[in-house]
Amino acid sequence: GITGITGESASMADTSAWPIAPARSAASTLAELATRVEIVVLLAWNANDAARALVGEVPGIDVVIDSGLYSDALPPVLRRGSLWTFSEYQLVRAGELRLRLEGGVIRAALDRHIDLDDAVRDDPTVGAIAKEARTDIDRVQREVFGG
Repeated sequence: GITGITGESASMADTSAWPIAPARSAASTLAELATRVEIVVLLAWNANDAARALVGEVPGIDVVIDSGLYSDALPPVLRRGSLWTFSEYQLVRAGELRLRLEGGVIRAALDRHIDLDDAVRDDPTVGAIAKEARTDIDRVQREVFGG
C-alpha cells in the first residue's frame, strides 16, 4: 500500500477550496492500511517531522521515502523498524528502491540514485510515455485548477 503526506505549506497550488488535515492525523489511515496490505510505503514531501512521528506511532510502516530539499544522495537508514530513504530535490537523480521480501518482511534493500545528465541517452519509448503523461497531467491541472 502506498500513500503520502505533505508538510504544511508544501503545496505550490492554491488548496484553499479543500479541507486539509495535518499530516500527523494520517495515523489511523496508515494503521488501517497496514492491516490490508503486505508492505506499507509512506511518501513524505517536506514532512520529515510528521513522518517521524507517524513511524513512532503506527506499527507497520515498512518504508518511508522522504522527499524534501535534499541535494545529496543520502544513504538509507533504519528508524524504529522502518526503512527510510531520501529522494533528491528537483530530480537531479532518479531513485530506484528494490526490496527482497520473505513472508511480508523486508530482508534486503537496494537504494540506488542514478544521475540524470546528457550522458544518458534518450529512449523514444520512454519519451512517448513522458509526453503522454505530461498531456494527462496538464489536462487534470486545468480541470482542477481552471485555466
